[in-house]
Amino acid sequence: MPSLFRDSDGEPLVRRSFCAFLDVLGFRQHVKEAQIAPGGIQAMLNTYLSAVSPPTDQLLETAAAVAAWQVVAFSDSVVLGYPLQTPDAEPEFGALEDELLRYQLVLALSGFFVRGGLAIGELFMDERLAFGPALIDAYELQDTIANTPRIVLSLEMATLLRKHLGFYAFPSAAPHNQVLLVDSDERVFLNYLSATITEGEVDVDALARHRSVVEKGLKRYQSSPRIWSKYQWVGSYHNYFIRAQCPGIARTGLVIPDSTMNRRFSRFAGPTSP
Repeated sequence: MPSLFRDSDGEPLVRRSFCAFLDVLGFRQHVKEAQIAPGGIQAMLNTYLSAVSPPTDQLLETAAAVAAWQVVAFSDSVVLGYPLQTPDAEPEFGALEDELLRYQLVLALSGFFVRGGLAIGELFMDERLAFGPALIDAYELQDTIANTPRIVLSLEMATLLRKHLGFYAFPSAAPHNQVLLVDSDERVFLNYLSATITEGEVDVDALARHRSVVEKGLKRYQSSPRIWSKYQWVGSYHNYFIRAQCPGIARTGLVIPDSTMNRRFSRFAGPTSP
């Protein structure tokens, strides 16, 4: 693919870009647990590769096809750099969030929850190197803020996206209000379960699988409060999504009992939902 971060002479070029840094939450714990059983590490590798390879390959193939962003994948991490072409960056955000939502959902349904940071700033990337303030901001968000299964937006990026709402007569009808949520700590994050809705149709099977993965984690880690709290967060998020964004579907078998779910979320651009 053509180089996105080099000038016409092939020299490296820093460009204002979106940058996402993603990794699998609790990956070290998965590996430690796999060591207990004979052959566990090989089984863990097989499971992980079967889960992560398809969505990662799709990211790489889409990047090559559209020639608009650069992707580097290594270990349990992915870095994506997207140079901005328009002043308001709304079309770039629309394309980027589609890819990230699908990636996060596919892995979640396989039992691997993704956390990450999404920032905006100066960036250089090629197949070997990622460099610049946008990368540092995205990594720090992933490392220090996104301590639950969420891809958190930088404050600068959230401010930019709020400006987008002014393009709509009714901000609450903006697509941002479907793909973004605000956590109880006021951080904006990507609403990956929104990828279960296509043209108004809800993938009920995917939501049922998501519930099953979360409930298994809640049960498995009852004696490990630090890990259990991550599943509590995603369980609260799951229930919020079902109630706030899937009002037309039968909820039987989809909602996790509220006795362990107490996180509060809200829409990016009102009205506030329960």
